[in-house]
Amino acid sequence: MKTASSGMAWGGRNSQGVTRVGAAVLAGFFCCLLTSAWTRTTWAEEREPTLGARLYAQHCAACHGERGDGLGRAAAFLFPKPRDFRRGRFRLVSTANGVPTREDLDAVLQRGMPGSAMPPWHFLSAEERRALIDQIYVFLRDGLREAYIARYQEEEGLTDEELKEELADPDFRAEIEEFVRDRSTPGELTSVPDLGQPTPDALAEGKRIYVAQGCVSCHGETGKGDGVKKMVDDEGYPTRPRDFTRGIFKGGHDAASLYRRTAYGMPGTPMPATNTLTPVQIAKLVHWIRSLSDEPTRQEAIVRRVRIPVKRVASLPDKIRVSSPLWDQGEATAVHLIPTWWRDDFPTRVVVAAIHDGKELAIRLTWEDATPNWTSHRTTDFPDAVAVELFTGKQEPFLGMGSADGP
Repeated sequence: MKTASSGMAWGGRNSQGVTRVGAAVLAGFFCCLLTSAWTRTTWAEEREPTLGARLYAQHCAACHGERGDGLGRAAAFLFPKPRDFRRGRFRLVSTANGVPTREDLDAVLQRGMPGSAMPPWHFLSAEERRALIDQIYVFLRDGLREAYIARYQEEEGLTDEELKEELADPDFRAEIEEFVRDRSTPGELTSVPDLGQPTPDALAEGKRIYVAQGCVSCHGETGKGDGVKKMVDDEGYPTRPRDFTRGIFKGGHDAASLYRRTAYGMPGTPMPATNTLTPVQIAKLVHWIRSLSDEPTRQEAIVRRVRIPVKRVASLPDKIRVSSPLWDQGEATAVHLIPTWWRDDFPTRVVVAAIHDGKELAIRLTWEDATPNWTSHRTTDFPDAVAVELFTGKQEPFLGMGSADGP
């Protein structure tokens, strides 16, 4: 592999790079509490691997952890942190009891979660997504079961051997399962009224409500997320309020989704439910929040798969510069980027051009990044670079680093 660059290290503006790899065809995807050992092997975990478990291990475990506890190998390098499915603190729910419906989870799989490193998984079939959702519910039920048993053991002061005897009682096991069913079954759907239209009067009233309700203390006077209030989530991790002007909304930017987030809050986060406003007032507040960004900006925040055309040229020289006229024969394609560690000043996209001569493939990447990257653990180890993942076959490997069984 040979590389060439424009010489503008540390993310200088209009950075460019060229990568050559031996290939004839481009086919790929860019990816810029229990203490007792015995209780961990109770009936809750004695099951054969399902389609959902296999898909989860392949695509999700690196971030969310093998047990769905949010402690995957990549979690240390991600912010916001991956969701802990076992604790049941789901953010984007449409139910009154905070348990997500299958539709809630499917929406996240298809859309991803803008404002985080969670990408969309809409390339999975409907059957595969249903299987993954089944696995998420398995983690939720296992986590509830573990929490119940751990609390019971602590409150009763039982040893592990005494707990084992208790768990052998069918009535006690039935009691646990009743608790699990109650806490893992989605409740009634929250209601969303007719939100009306964002008329000038509605927007003016929405702005007044925004100030009067104290939204400015977190989201700032102009909605840029620059309020003075410091925040942490229920897991103790630092978090930050949404910058409405960038159009990045984790749970969808449509008015109905924003109404739910505003009216009913986001479990596990500092975003509370709104108990002092009428539905009409909340609707006007939502219209004003949406007015702080336009539709193109909101669409830009959504990660989508794109096809990168590869133009065949007569031949590729041993060394090809970023300014070579050969690139003019190809078609440049913009690829949206999502940072693994969320921040405000990240490059939002990279422009990719690719050409080949039937034997070798050359890829040029161009991006804008006005600031040095001082956030890496060792900045001297991280000059501008790109990793390109290619695969063959129908089954895509893990998007982060590939997989040994998925060439």
